Amino acid sequence: MIKSFVFLISCVTCLFYGCASQTESSQFIPSPSKTVIQNNWVLGIDQDYDGKLISSLEYDISRWTKARVPGTVLGSLVEAGEYPDIYVGKNLEEVETEQFTKPWWYVTEFDAENVEESVSRLAFDGINYRAEVWLNGELVNDKLVGCYTTFDFDISNLIQAKNKLAIKITPPKPGDFTIGFVDWAPTPPDKNMGVWRTVSLIQTGLLAIKTPFVSTKVNKESLDEAWVQLELDLMNYSEEPQSTIVNCEFQGQRISKKVEVDGGASQKVIITSRDFDAFLVKNPDLWWPNNLGKPTLQNLKVDVQVNGQVSDQTTVEFGIREVEDYINSEGHRGYKVNGKEIVIKGAGWVDDLFLLNDSANNETQVQYAKDMNLNTIRFEGFWGTSDHIYSMCDKHGLLAMCGFSCQWEWSAYLGKEMDEADEAFAGMTEPDEMALVADYLHDQVIWLRNHPSIFVWVAGSDRLHHPDLERMHLKNLAEIDPTRPYLGSAKSMLSTVSGPSAVKMDGPYDYVPPIYWYTDTARGGAFGFNTETGPGPQPVVLESALKMIPKDQLWPLNNDTWNYHCGRHEFGTMKRYLKAFDNRYGEATSIEDFSSRAQIANYEAIRPMFEAFSVNKPNATGVVQWMLNSAWPETYWQLYDYYLQPTGAYYGTKKACEPLHLAYDYGDQSIKLINDFYEAKNELSAEISWYAWDSKPIKQRRVSVNVPSNSSSLVMKLQDGPNTPNVSFLDLKLKDKNGAIVSSNFYWLSKKQDVMDSDYENSSWIYTPQTDFASFKELSKIPKADISVRVTKKTKSQTEVVIKNTDNVIAFFCELRIVNSSSNESIIPAFFSDNYVSLLAGEEKTIIISTPNNGLLDSEIDVLVSGQNVNVKRD
Repeated sequence: MIKSFVFLISCVTCLFYGCASQTESSQFIPSPSKTVIQNNWVLGIDQDYDGKLISSLEYDISRWTKARVPGTVLGSLVEAGEYPDIYVGKNLEEVETEQFTKPWWYVTEFDAENVEESVSRLAFDGINYRAEVWLNGELVNDKLVGCYTTFDFDISNLIQAKNKLAIKITPPKPGDFTIGFVDWAPTPPDKNMGVWRTVSLIQTGLLAIKTPFVSTKVNKESLDEAWVQLELDLMNYSEEPQSTIVNCEFQGQRISKKVEVDGGASQKVIITSRDFDAFLVKNPDLWWPNNLGKPTLQNLKVDVQVNGQVSDQTTVEFGIREVEDYINSEGHRGYKVNGKEIVIKGAGWVDDLFLLNDSANNETQVQYAKDMNLNTIRFEGFWGTSDHIYSMCDKHGLLAMCGFSCQWEWSAYLGKEMDEADEAFAGMTEPDEMALVADYLHDQVIWLRNHPSIFVWVAGSDRLHHPDLERMHLKNLAEIDPTRPYLGSAKSMLSTVSGPSAVKMDGPYDYVPPIYWYTDTARGGAFGFNTETGPGPQPVVLESALKMIPKDQLWPLNNDTWNYHCGRHEFGTMKRYLKAFDNRYGEATSIEDFSSRAQIANYEAIRPMFEAFSVNKPNATGVVQWMLNSAWPETYWQLYDYYLQPTGAYYGTKKACEPLHLAYDYGDQSIKLINDFYEAKNELSAEISWYAWDSKPIKQRRVSVNVPSNSSSLVMKLQDGPNTPNVSFLDLKLKDKNGAIVSSNFYWLSKKQDVMDSDYENSSWIYTPQTDFASFKELSKIPKADISVRVTKKTKSQTEVVIKNTDNVIAFFCELRIVNSSSNESIIPAFFSDNYVSLLAGEEKTIIISTPNNGLLDSEIDVLVSGQNVNVKRD
């Protein structure tokens, strides 16, 4: 297989570049290749094994456990079936931890070709936490340290046609700067020890292309031209100087540049628009974030030739765009893409508890973020087990905010006492610690900097890095990536090196009502850039609850098993959420009742957060929901759950983040029109319909509206009167000049207002208490509505559902599920154009459901519709 691949590449190379004659070079240089060593791994706990023996081709490892690489030790054991149902109930507590205090061996065998003619290298994108590497009975290196350090070793003198690679992994110990989940999830018993990122075999000729970087600048006034620059290092693996040709191809044009590289040395090569006309791009197809334009990607091919033969080659995928930050008139930091201000609408990413994400799972999650109309994913901590997740962000137009977590900033998580003088900084205070973490950021930036989605490098999370460490970061970034902003901390901090962070991270992280986001002016409300926040728990739908909680512990909720599936410490129960839920909606009577009505509460709580930050721009510059997803099955901080099942918060977010959107302002009881687009929207009309809980009209208005670009404007105010009912419904529809619906939005409102604790001494980063609650208990009394449902299969992966309210009362909060008709289990992933919809009397809505790669026959697919007050009739 490898031989065929090499021959094919060689033929293509000859056709494209022209073949060299044997007189030009007596040495055959095979086509360069990079092969991820992903298969045939096994692992076993160390029994004082000798590395020379373990890595010898004679040593039998057939009885060892199959290993996943990239992955962790426990992840591999789970996949091998050694811990069935580990996510159910409290089974995770049953895993014996002593075994993970010892080293483990990862071993694989692989074939290689052209080993005599090639320079062969072994590259590691990430190990956790220490490692020694053996190949064919010889030690490659025994000093690999650090979870974010990358390694690249020349193994030309050790590689053979058949090879055995052995890696001894030693787990992190207290005080090590390792990866972790902090209070987001339980601590994995193995502390994520393992070969957690890819291992690759790289084969080239004597000259190798290393760390290629394509950067771009844009004419931000006209957007009609852009400048591209290529920078790379050429490494000469021979002892003799080499005269070489660097070829560069972009947008159908090609140049060649002659370069001299000393023996055993590296030579930097920079190609700009002064060298290559194609690098001055007229009318470029720019890369834009979701909803603001196409995320166009480009390819740039590079090869280096010696004596007319290709020694190494690569293709860099990138996007033409320019990112920058700014400080607004209120002192808040914001971000621009291609010169345009953008309100960050994001959510925080977390990897699987045992780092078991695969590429399909990752892409589905990025597509979910796009589907919710988000424009950003914040990566705090793990940064993904490969760069595939960033390629998906590139493809789908999701900005990526990359930075380290607070794992190293608190003694309890780091496992190291901090001096009082160092409490303002993360735990890296000794010179060797700072040098390690400086290498961390350096290596991550080199690894990821070609991804156009990444718009900022974040150092600290809850704290700053030490001034000496910050100076190292800034020096490195000036050399390896001056194109993106640096952020010293995700919290409001003042650095003596990098200045004010001008962002905030003051919570809340637990339940707050809708009015909070509009009225709070001290902590997490809609001003500035809140880098992580949210209304707390987002409980799962019933189908997921049945998967994660044993049947005999499903109800009531206040038990240790449910609490175990919350967050940790302050977030170890849902008591604040449940207090609000009970006061607002009434106490649930069963798990079925709670799971259903919790989606109403989830939707209601998340929607105003995103809306408020859009309404309040430009003073508000961004918000990141904590979090996007979950590391394992839980009830806290998720727009969709571990099983990729959306919660009500998913659809509340999707609705709130529409780029053109009518929103109800809970702060001043007004209706606002939000426009995220970079052009004004005119000749629109807003139809406002206000009803009592029993569907009797209160007020109906039609208002002509215009809205400037990237702004919000007042449409009208709602005025409570003496006859306003305790519970009412507000239906908002935005139409274009032809009467077509551009956006629709539906609210349930309480005359009794939520009252926040006005004494902010009782507020904290966790939440702001309430002294009184809105009440929606009358929702249980709303009249029943008859609805008809017609399901039509349009294509193999697309289903159309038409729901019509055939009654004279409102059908409230109708849930759609697409299921395997034989098992009644949800088809995942599924993308609904809308869900949890409400219909006015006589109203009809069409919903499109996409189920890519479902692998089912039409007869095996069904759509189920339920609601809080509906009788469903199938057409």
